[in-house]
Amino acid sequence: MQTFTLDITYRYVVNGKTYSSKKRRWHEVQSSFYRYHDSIARNYPLGKSVTVYYNPNNPKIAVLKPGLGLGALMGLFIFVFSIAFLIFLYTTGFTHNK
Repeated sequence: MQTFTLDITYRYVVNGKTYSSKKRRWHEVQSSFYRYHDSIARNYPLGKSVTVYYNPNNPKIAVLKPGLGLGALMGLFIFVFSIAFLIFLYTTGFTHNK
């Protein structure tokens, strides 16, 4: 199976100092969905001016789109599902019989 990642690099200036980053969003994931990555890439053609969101305490940390990406949401879903499953096992008195 072929996977795709987004390869975007941008430069921005904070207080006269130039920084660069490749992060579009926190926890962006690889996927086999070419159309998904292609549609995102079309929003950032070469030379386009973009808004950069950076940490004012550490301008090296920056993204183009604030919020959590698909990877973080998938991780949260797996975590919540695992906790719910453990609670289910505990409340139903599930035991392992030999």
